[in-house]
Amino acid sequence: MLEEKKHSLLVNYLKENTMPEYLIKIGNREDKKTKKMKIFSGCPHDAETEMKQRLEKGEYIISVSNNSFPMGQYRAVRSH
Repeated sequence: MLEEKKHSLLVNYLKENTMPEYLIKIGNREDKKTKKMKIFSGCPHDAETEMKQRLEKGEYIISVSNNSFPMGQYRAVRSH
């Protein structure tokens, strides 16, 4: 039990510190409402695939955007 908890904490830590966060906008065909969900994933395709598995009936993905590195924001990269 303790080993499973340690593993779970380690997986969550690695996801938060190594994988980018994606903001996924989801639409609903029935009531025309939208919602936003955040997900950690290695790439946009993986985020979309994982979110498709979580969608409920009548929902569809509108957009997937990288929340960790938004457009228009520059980050300095050290080169050796």
